[in-house]
Amino acid sequence: MRSMLLATCLAIGAAGAAHAAADVHFYEQEKFTVVYEVKGSPENGAITEHVDAWGNRRVEIKDLTLSFAGMTQTTKQRVIYDGASIITVDLQTGAVSRVENPLHAKVVASMKGRSGVDYGREWATAMGAKPTGKTRRYAGMDCDEWTLPSLGTTMCVSRSGITLRTETNMGPVKSTRTATQVTIGKGGPASAYQYDASRIRATPNLE
Repeated sequence: MRSMLLATCLAIGAAGAAHAAADVHFYEQEKFTVVYEVKGSPENGAITEHVDAWGNRRVEIKDLTLSFAGMTQTTKQRVIYDGASIITVDLQTGAVSRVENPLHAKVVASMKGRSGVDYGREWATAMGAKPTGKTRRYAGMDCDEWTLPSLGTTMCVSRSGITLRTETNMGPVKSTRTATQVTIGKGGPASAYQYDASRIRATPNLE
């Protein structure tokens, strides 16, 4: 939830606003793939993100281990963002669930032709995020650093809107999500966006 919120605010993850009209650009790159290393507490592992059609189609493939209070839980999921629907495929059991995001239409309408990057900066600033003035480099790509003190989070975002690093230090959560590989021009295989609709178990609207 934390990373989804931040990505939405910066309009670079655009979790709640995927697959809108074809002329909506959530990123300044049409398609790309990012491999992230997740380290810290409570999660460790890897996330691969595929983005296509300027962010109108997006998939996160998660392979994470959650450790908390002496317990360990493994998460292997493929999360597909399709319009207001967020479809989660459990890669261990094959179960498919879907929730509806009530913010989808509101975000698309309020963008009013602006790029997702510009819109995201407005959201971030409204939430108290500030640029640090520092430029970093991860996976061969430069990014501008932002800090969001209210969530104990620092993010580094490329000029095209790709989040390359997120670091959070807030209470028990002390974690980093760092891009180790960025492939521009490839939005992942078609199979990454597919799922068995007959197995969908609808869940309540997030609103």
